[in-house]
Amino acid sequence: MESGTIKYICLNGDFVKANEPVLFIDNRSFRYGDALLENIHACGTEAQFLDIHLTRLKQSMQWLKMEVPAFFTWTAISGLITKLLNKNRIFGGACIQLTVFRNIAADCPHDLPSPEKSAVSFALVSVPLASDHYFLNPRGYTIDLYAEMPKPVQPLSFIKSTSALFYAMADLYRDEKKLDDCILINEKGHLVESAHSNLFLLRDETVYSPATEEGCIPGVMRKMLMSLIPSAGKKIISDVPLVVSDLLSADEVFLTNAVEGIRWVGAFREKRYYRELSQQLVHILNRIAF
Repeated sequence: MESGTIKYICLNGDFVKANEPVLFIDNRSFRYGDALLENIHACGTEAQFLDIHLTRLKQSMQWLKMEVPAFFTWTAISGLITKLLNKNRIFGGACIQLTVFRNIAADCPHDLPSPEKSAVSFALVSVPLASDHYFLNPRGYTIDLYAEMPKPVQPLSFIKSTSALFYAMADLYRDEKKLDDCILINEKGHLVESAHSNLFLLRDETVYSPATEEGCIPGVMRKMLMSLIPSAGKKIISDVPLVVSDLLSADEVFLTNAVEGIRWVGAFREKRYYRELSQQLVHILNRIAF
């Protein structure tokens, strides 16, 4: 990130300087992780797949008993994103971080949330990216398993929130082992996702991805690729459990998220992978997105 690039953020529709304090110490996201987060790719001041992001966000807000404001529409949020990128003079690729957090009840600011405390605030932050379009990493990722802490499978496992200690620990493990990413497993020993992305495997002309019932976050790029993979001549299956032996028998492995797009994996332990489908999907994705 270039120094001084982020001059403004957007808080509840107002644009304020990024170096000015805007949140108090009893902010619910800071205190309890009581907030939701969407990382959105943008290019040329327009957000990609914003409708899918907002659909997921609103569904998660309803699950967490947060009020969904009437102005949380594609038109309103898209307009704020465009204004923010213009104010920060970011006209290439950008990551937009949209955070929604529960407001503090004035009479009891330190209480944990209850259903009547449902009003929310939101913030938009823009960060420039090195590229405006999606591109495939030239060097394949090196990955391994993160098995020290299996991911529990329960309703909160499917929500992308700011309460991310589990992913923080997985990322510390990744850094300690000098990996590019690591694959999480659940309590049954099934593959779930990576520390940063959703997981896809190719074997015998069929693409597999862990089901949301295994505890993975239903990523926006995961949803997009599941609709695009048939156009690449491959079958997609996302309702069977995957285990370590599936990684070892795969022809290709790739990871996906909304900001980076597709990242192909070159190695899992002694196993090596190709990247033909990954390259093909990046081209298809760019045609759709831009």
